[in-house]
Amino acid sequence: MRHLIFTILTITYTVLSAQIDSTEKAHLDPFDLSMEELLGITVEEKSDFKLYGFINSNIEKVFQANHTLDIETPVKFSPIKNFHLYGQGKLAHHINILFNLSANETGFELRNAYGEIKLWDALWIRAGKSYRNFGLYNDKLDQVPTFIGIEAPELFDTDHLFLSRTSDFMLHGLQYFRSGTLFYSLTTGNSEGNSLSNVTPIGADIRFKSEKKELIIGSSAYTSNIFKKASSPSNSYKKQSSHGGILPWMKNDKYQVYGGFIEKKIGQFLIQTEYWISPHKGRRDPIKVIDLIQNSQLTQNQINKLTTYDNPSKDYTEMPATSIIEHSNYVSQTFYVRCSYIFNSNKGQFIPYLFLDWMSNPEMIANPTFGGDNEAGLADNGTFTKPSIGLLYRPINEVAIKLDGSLHSQLTNNSRSLYPEIRLDFSFSFNALERLTKID
Repeated sequence: MRHLIFTILTITYTVLSAQIDSTEKAHLDPFDLSMEELLGITVEEKSDFKLYGFINSNIEKVFQANHTLDIETPVKFSPIKNFHLYGQGKLAHHINILFNLSANETGFELRNAYGEIKLWDALWIRAGKSYRNFGLYNDKLDQVPTFIGIEAPELFDTDHLFLSRTSDFMLHGLQYFRSGTLFYSLTTGNSEGNSLSNVTPIGADIRFKSEKKELIIGSSAYTSNIFKKASSPSNSYKKQSSHGGILPWMKNDKYQVYGGFIEKKIGQFLIQTEYWISPHKGRRDPIKVIDLIQNSQLTQNQINKLTTYDNPSKDYTEMPATSIIEHSNYVSQTFYVRCSYIFNSNKGQFIPYLFLDWMSNPEMIANPTFGGDNEAGLADNGTFTKPSIGLLYRPINEVAIKLDGSLHSQLTNNSRSLYPEIRLDFSFSFNALERLTKID
């Protein structure tokens, strides 16, 4: 409760102080916004180094909407949901370095740390841990103050990642045209969160950006291994959700992810949409699957997909391993559309938004202890929809206050089940070398 009161007082103070700060700055344009653009940071000269970042607090509540599901949770307050410290500099005019240090209530993590060399505009070589270019959000999800909304698109929801987010090596570049800029990249390494795996994953991305037309359009693709061998899960069974697209009860899996994305600004409207499809050729581990059936509270429809064992009493305590259906060839998909409208005023920037997410993963289960999630895993067929509505308010550029709510909808035990959730997020961005500035 003390943390909650402190957060409310901090928000109130920030809003009030924004009205009396005498330093002026233009409103932000949320189109393809980065942390560097938000804070006005550029690294242009040799030996130039910038230190910047943000901290955010988050409050979330999941409600039980009917008696089909029993997932209502108490209010979850995270006073330090994320703290990110970025360091970026130039060792020479053609050599860049960057690190991204993250901290939260569970500890510290070095999210990114890499160096890159520019041979020419068309070819840069990057080595180290970095987010692969994939869709509109993968390289921006850490930058909470920059994007509209609170939750990640389902493609990169940590409970059911479609692919690993980071890479160890990247070739990338750009080509300038009169109508805009073409960006492209090729990545490898860090298969399923384990760079020691004896596989060679490859990711590719190509996108065209027109500042004049305020348009981004592109496509990304990924394969867990360019050779025949299948990959293994990234985490030990019943430890946590996977760092990539392979579920923890699999022996191995070979999969791809591909699709496309568009971001377009029309006047004050901003529209984003993506579609992704991921075919899998996996093999389940019979011992782990038996444990799932006996202990993870699967629905009957989910059990029927995993075993041929037929017991009228539904007693699975003596189920033999030979009854498990080992081969699992399935396709997961996701789609979203995000619409928002930008209001600028002398009281700050207001951005109401409306989202629609859809996802299907027929292999997913619900119980997070076993590597499942409480979204696709609740559904008999692994399919759910999630409309969301919310508001982003920036009293000053460096502060983002977001409030939104969602309604999950899926079929559970052959009947429609619904549950809502509501979230509040407060983030504060900083440049270690410059003071805050007020919105115009």
